Amino acid sequence: MVSLAASGVCQFFLSSGEPILFKEGSGAIVTDTKGRSYYDFILGFGPVVLGHARRDFASLVQEQTTGAIHFPGYSEQHIDFLNAYFPDAYREHSAGYFKHSSDAITAASRLACKETGRTGLIRCGYIGWHDAQIGKSPRWHERLSSPHRGEIRPNSFTRGMGEREPVVNWIDLKIDSLRQMIDDAPGAYAALLFDAYQLSLMSPSHLREALTLCRDRGIRVVADETKTAGRVSPMGALAAAGLEADYIVLGKAIGNGAPVSLLLGPQAMATDYLEAKISGTYCKELLGVFAASATLHLMNALNGYSMLAGISERFRDVFNTAAANVGLGNQIYIELILGGSLFEVRFSDEFEVNLELRAKIPRIFADHGVLLLQGHPSFFCLSHADIDWADLSARIERALTASLPLFA
Repeated sequence: MVSLAASGVCQFFLSSGEPILFKEGSGAIVTDTKGRSYYDFILGFGPVVLGHARRDFASLVQEQTTGAIHFPGYSEQHIDFLNAYFPDAYREHSAGYFKHSSDAITAASRLACKETGRTGLIRCGYIGWHDAQIGKSPRWHERLSSPHRGEIRPNSFTRGMGEREPVVNWIDLKIDSLRQMIDDAPGAYAALLFDAYQLSLMSPSHLREALTLCRDRGIRVVADETKTAGRVSPMGALAAAGLEADYIVLGKAIGNGAPVSLLLGPQAMATDYLEAKISGTYCKELLGVFAASATLHLMNALNGYSMLAGISERFRDVFNTAAANVGLGNQIYIELILGGSLFEVRFSDEFEVNLELRAKIPRIFADHGVLLLQGHPSFFCLSHADIDWADLSARIERALTASLPLFA
């Protein structure tokens, strides 16, 4: 049998100490090849926002896939979706299609470099796996209070981060630190690449000050809304907070699991694409467009954003009540972030520093049929509204009971 090359994220998918091989999904529940079922709060690490194998979604996509799915160039379907998705305020912008957001962020970085004539980048948050996006990256999903947040995880195989292409991390989210970074290398940085998740760690006014500082120094702002677009709001977390960026990357939830990402930029981006040589064969396929169109329709028709907020509050109460019932209410709890479409498993100060303990929690929960993450946000989908909440509560309580020795 051919072995599967897999990244470190697969460490989460263990049950009874064995790797989980998934087989089916329905609504908010997935099953594996051994017949075990799991309440899914990982949802492909965020893309699934409606639920698995929903008939309403599948029906809408099927209606559109009776014709061609890949033309030599872009089609009217590509234009129709952009006009349907973007609010009137963005009608004068340009947009490009990608299969995933790592490509879109790379494109935005190249465009910012072309615009400014600079080659340096300032990173804030996890912004993809390409070389300059991940090399020498810290633990971006740790809270500011965590001593682990600033730990740099070396990767000796990345490229494009030499003296001519400086890449720096804005880790502590302090304005003075950002200003010092810029002053230490005047005229070096083309863009601030900002993961919208980091907005959960600061106020909108604080971020507005940072964005203003960058623009005053000629630095473009790229908002990576991969985790948040189609979840927090159609345009993501910055738009929901009334903030603007020069380039916006949308992805994941906008297609309910289908690979599709959008890069939104200024009108001039249409011309800059040609000069910067940004392209890709599968940027023009239509399956992702059809999925995104169906997702947009259902999120609007079902009042999806309000539904997610209600689901998230119920889940938080169920989990935190279960933790209190087993005597762990002060040690582990759920915190809703960015409007409640995402959540974090949080720990008391005593256990937040214990990465070994924290790493065991998702595996214990998987053993009891609940898939969630720690050290990374977990997610909700609309299908969570229809789950057996009493059964979920019982599974959570059993998982927390099995975790008691870790907290002793």
